[in-house]
Amino acid sequence: MASQQSSLNIVDPLYLTCLTHHWNEDLPKLKRQLYSALRTGEQASTDIYLYRLWIDIASHDDTFTDLRALKDHLNTLASDSGGDASLYYSLIAMIHYELGEVEAAELMLSSISRSQRDLYSEELRYYLRLHEEDSPEWDWIYDFASCDYIVVEKLVDSLVVRGRFAEACELSQYAAKYYPQSYIYEKVKLEVVRAVGPFSDVIEIVSSLAEKFPMRHQYQYLKGLSLFRTKRYEEAANCFESAIETAHEPHPEYLTRLGHCQSELYRIGRTEQLYSGALSTLEKAVETAIEQGVSIHEASNQKKRLEKMREDVDVELSERFWLAMMLPQSFASLRTNDLDDIQYIRRPLGNKPQPGDLCFFVYLDKKSSKSDQDWRLAALYKVVEKPEWDPIHRYHSLMSLQFRHEIALPLDMNLIDEGSDRKYSAEDPRKYSVFSMDDSAFDIIVESIRESLGDEDEFAQAILSLRSA
Repeated sequence: MASQQSSLNIVDPLYLTCLTHHWNEDLPKLKRQLYSALRTGEQASTDIYLYRLWIDIASHDDTFTDLRALKDHLNTLASDSGGDASLYYSLIAMIHYELGEVEAAELMLSSISRSQRDLYSEELRYYLRLHEEDSPEWDWIYDFASCDYIVVEKLVDSLVVRGRFAEACELSQYAAKYYPQSYIYEKVKLEVVRAVGPFSDVIEIVSSLAEKFPMRHQYQYLKGLSLFRTKRYEEAANCFESAIETAHEPHPEYLTRLGHCQSELYRIGRTEQLYSGALSTLEKAVETAIEQGVSIHEASNQKKRLEKMREDVDVELSERFWLAMMLPQSFASLRTNDLDDIQYIRRPLGNKPQPGDLCFFVYLDKKSSKSDQDWRLAALYKVVEKPEWDPIHRYHSLMSLQFRHEIALPLDMNLIDEGSDRKYSAEDPRKYSVFSMDDSAFDIIVESIRESLGDEDEFAQAILSLRSA
């Protein structure tokens, strides 16, 4: 058996047909092809590849029914082989590992001598070493004349997860020589540019993958995300719809992204048809999430955002102003996220702020002493609904973005530390580092902005108009 495996240097057409179904994520056709091919058993060397592919797809079934049946089948083949059954034992050991039976996998591996080492025993040893070290060697794969695609793909995925991109690229290029029709090299390139940029390359790569493998819904979804990031909302919506249609089961995440995209189209077009379509999609996203027992947080927030988008035009400004101090992580998120992502936010403010109130979000950039404070203005928000009860923060308020300047503006002000040990009630804004501003405090902020930007700046003029109002 070992000699049969190492002699396979050219990819068998039958195996390539099965892989094509795998690449297109056409599971029904893949299973039919596998069962049909293995029933004939005409080429033992190809069968080994097919069994490894079967192990991979069966391991994704939570019941493990097929995986256990395959283990019994391979045990029978090993008993009937009449000779060297080490390849079968390696595959059986892999099944034990996929079933979570690690001790059984290790015991079976120990029965295979080093002189009988094969591709699959070495693959399993690699995964077992991952339990003890983060970067085990993987170049053993070059010791074998054959190239099993599934072994290489899983090994590449393992390297990508650990950020070993250069090694993943090297290995994927090796596999691409045997399987030029696959997506393995492009997939690694995609992960690299998603991690380190540039973002423009993401759109190019994911568009190529989506075109090459139209049945693989993940690439349609990623293409939609890329288009959404560049505000190409109609094209993005088409991709999300395609991903939803192609997926074997409903994905709450896909529905939520489609609903978000439709919400943006409504924000631009403001037609009843656009609003109804977005609302219907987001309601379905919430329902699907509940049915699958996953979080409804993102879908529910997008639905509330859509509803408030429709109502926000009627919220008039009040004459009350608030100052909200931010933590570094929140400040960074508010400053770097796309405007579309922070147009509406929900924050704990206590139960005092009311619709129409303005809230200045500020951050203490550095502090060398109590008399030397470097405050920055992150953004200005308007409260658009009454405080809503929240089981964790007691009261949350929904706010809409009014201004976020391209730079975090310095503010010439000092805050008096009232003591971190001071206790406030859940209704008191000060519990959440939110403070009411009187006219003098508001004037200080207005003057700081005017001095930084000049009277002619659009943002400065807008802030000055608030003072005159």
